[in-house]
Amino acid sequence: MKKKLNLLVALLSLLMILFVRVITPVCNHSKSMSSMPMKCHYTSISIVLISIILFVISIECWRKETSLPFTIIAIGLILFIIPSNSIVGICNNHAMACHSTSISIRAISSLVVISGLSFFFIKDGNKIV
Repeated sequence: MKKKLNLLVALLSLLMILFVRVITPVCNHSKSMSSMPMKCHYTSISIVLISIILFVISIECWRKETSLPFTIIAIGLILFIIPSNSIVGICNNHAMACHSTSISIRAISSLVVISGLSFFFIKDGNKIV
C-alpha cells in the first residue's frame, strides 16, 4: 500500500508540472509590455522545481518501499503556500491566467498533503488502521 501511495504522490507531482506548464499555464511574460517577468512567472518556476524534488523523493521511496510522510506533507504545504502573496505570489488582477493555475495547484497540493497524512494510517503490509 505504501508503494501505491508513493506512486500516487509521484503522479500528483507530474500532474502539478503538467498543470503549470501545459494545461493552465501562467502568463507568458515575453508578450507583456514590460521586459521584467511578473510574479506568476517565478511562482511557476518554483512550483516546477519543488514538484521535481517531490517526484524524485516519491520515486525513490517507491523503489525502496519506504515512506517519508513528514517530507511529503511539508512539500505539499510549501506547494500550497507558494501561490499566496506571502511567499512568491501571483498577479493582483483576477482576470489573469495565473489565478486558474493557482486553484489547480492548491487542489493538487492538498491531495499531496492528504496522501502524506494517509501514510500514518497504514501499518506494515497492506493493513489500514
